[in-house]
Amino acid sequence: MVDFTAQVAEETAINLSQIAEIEAGLAEADRCEFASEEELATVIAKYVKAERRQQPPST
Repeated sequence: MVDFTAQVAEETAINLSQIAEIEAGLAEADRCEFASEEELATVIAKYVKAERRQQPPST
């Protein structure tokens, strides 16, 4: 049987962590601290390449 109290505590900790990350991101945005065009291009390229690797070749 799952320990309900432990499960709730774990989910609460995860939620609090997520809220802290969101608040940090909002604070950065308030300070106009955004990714540069180069940083954004690097991240996009990473995921576009990963997506292309996962797709079967078109015929």
